[in-house]
Amino acid sequence: MKRREFIALLGAAAGGLPLVASAQEQGRTYRVGFLYPNARGAPQNALFEMLARAGFVEKQNLIVEWRTFGQRADMTSEFAAELVKLWPDVMVAGGDPAIRALEKASSRIPIVGITEDMLSAGFVN
Repeated sequence: MKRREFIALLGAAAGGLPLVASAQEQGRTYRVGFLYPNARGAPQNALFEMLARAGFVEKQNLIVEWRTFGQRADMTSEFAAELVKLWPDVMVAGGDPAIRALEKASSRIPIVGITEDMLSAGFVN
């Protein structure tokens, strides 16, 4: 599976859209970086269930790097820089501060942003 297809799958899974699995490169391990205000919970577990159904299994062919900043939004830039240094295939950001920090940290790694209102936050026009 090509990187773009993997990113599309992750984006679709994050949005709750069903997507049929495609063939994957043998031996390829994908890396996903998460920057979230809270620890992994039910919404993210649902995402990982969808990815597993598509053949992406954590600790088998999927490496997950997780950074949690809690109420410390001032730490998002530092955590974003850490994630970028790991060169993930895609980064997933939860909330406006995380999305902005990842946008500043890298323009080369795709970002899947999850927030209340992407339009009013200025992420899309």
